[in-house]
Amino acid sequence: MNPVSAPPDAAVIELDATPCRSAEAAEWLGRRLVEAGRRHTRLVIDFSRVSFFGASLLGVLLSAGKRLSARPGDVALCCLSPQALEIMRVTRLDTVWPIFATRAEALGGGGTAPEPLVVESAV
Repeated sequence: MNPVSAPPDAAVIELDATPCRSAEAAEWLGRRLVEAGRRHTRLVIDFSRVSFFGASLLGVLLSAGKRLSARPGDVALCCLSPQALEIMRVTRLDTVWPIFATRAEALGGGGTAPEPLVVESAV
């Protein structure tokens, strides 16, 4: 991956293929997102590895955003598959979070990026 510039206090969360395969995994992911969001002013959630995108993942994202009291732009999504992007459009959640085609775009352009925290479900 090409180096990208990031705000000094940004975090990248890279989800695994099935981030909410169980209720326990969804709860675990929600805690990780909130922890990262509280430690950083900008949270980028990278969907490049996600193969299944369902209602539980939408619920985790909405819950984490609410718990963070995130302002517009504090949380951004990137690398969604065409199917995931369509889900976001149909549910109108594409108006809640900015969605970018690449991690570099989500972080804002050239330079060096923080290493992503790869979120593998513990369950």
